Amino acid sequence: MTFLKWACWTTLVVGAGLLLLRYLPLRSPALLSLVITVPYLPLAMVPATVTLLATREWVGSTIGLAMIMLAISTQVAVPITQPREGEAMRIMSINVAKGAADVDAVVDAARLHNVDAVAVQELTPAFADGLEVAGMPGIFPFSVIRPDNDARGTGLWSRFPISEPRQLEGFGFACVAGTIEFKGGKYDLVAAHITAPIQDQDSTNWITELAHIRALMDTNPNPLVIAGDFNATVDHRQFRGLLHGGTQDAARQAGRFYVNTFPANWSWPPFAALDHILVPSELRATTFETVEIVGSDHLAIVGSLVQS
Repeated sequence: MTFLKWACWTTLVVGAGLLLLRYLPLRSPALLSLVITVPYLPLAMVPATVTLLATREWVGSTIGLAMIMLAISTQVAVPITQPREGEAMRIMSINVAKGAADVDAVVDAARLHNVDAVAVQELTPAFADGLEVAGMPGIFPFSVIRPDNDARGTGLWSRFPISEPRQLEGFGFACVAGTIEFKGGKYDLVAAHITAPIQDQDSTNWITELAHIRALMDTNPNPLVIAGDFNATVDHRQFRGLLHGGTQDAARQAGRFYVNTFPANWSWPPFAALDHILVPSELRATTFETVEIVGSDHLAIVGSLVQS
């Protein structure tokens, strides 16, 4: 076997290994980080498969083609039905990078995109004060905020009146929630920030907090709209475990894929979709977009939700 063929076969074997990781309940931070590369596998497998095909390696090229199709199928998102007309609930989420983001840019984005609620992660006391000065309460008169130092603070602002404002227990970073009414129904809005899996040796906190979200979805009396930084992509099995009982990822439901949000503060495009809006079966995401916020290492996300 020539070196070129050996390199192509090696590429396919490595790609198969990465695809397999997508379906395993991983705990290793290193392996969980590798899973983020799954959307990019076709970039490596297409050249390898074409080379094997050109050299008449029929078995290898067939395997490569099958793996390319499988890798693409894990990422493609098609709206299940045509978007419904009607009044939409517009949700925005932004991680403000421990308060390093531009306060005015956050308020301007919320105003420009005409959102009804904003979830903010890594909300510091200084950033919360800055939002107040910049006019956030004038746009969103109702809020549940738990600012804190470093990355621990979280806030939720809403145009809708909020009842039962609360902080959810069992999370390393603050997760806050409140009940709102929309089109005659009650919904609980949650601003979430899940601990990154790289912050302990076996990702225990990340796994536990995602399990808390799952338990909340299973037991909460009202449908949940959960927006925030999950430090997970749809290629992580534990995150996909949240997509059950009709709950959908807003980006996928709106027909978007490869909607990466992190990191947003370097010269290359973001490569990981860590920020999400989870949509209950009572609602449907019709649009999903990202917004650049000066100073943040995340893109903001904005989703439009209508009643199903």
